[in-house]
Amino acid sequence: MKTLKFAPELVSFVLSGKKTCTWRMFDEKDFQVNTNEDEINDGHERFDSHQVRLETYKGYYGDRVTLDSPVKILTFKLTTVRGSEE
Repeated sequence: MKTLKFAPELVSFVLSGKKTCTWRMFDEKDFQVNTNEDEINDGHERFDSHQVRLETYKGYYGDRVTLDSPVKILTFKLTTVRGSEE
């Protein structure tokens, strides 16, 4: 099993089911996904511009992020919350 981590401000969106997609750069976990262009923004926060998107991802991954950096788009379904199993 692979674990996804999210910035603290995104956790409530994941837990509520509003966020069902994540973009990953420099994938150290080697996630394997199928490409589907229709899912790029489905379940993912919107950005006002490419510049805002770039600055957001630089905040997560550092200055090595450019508009040409490869991105993996993962869709997911939350099935359990760790610590909530009885």
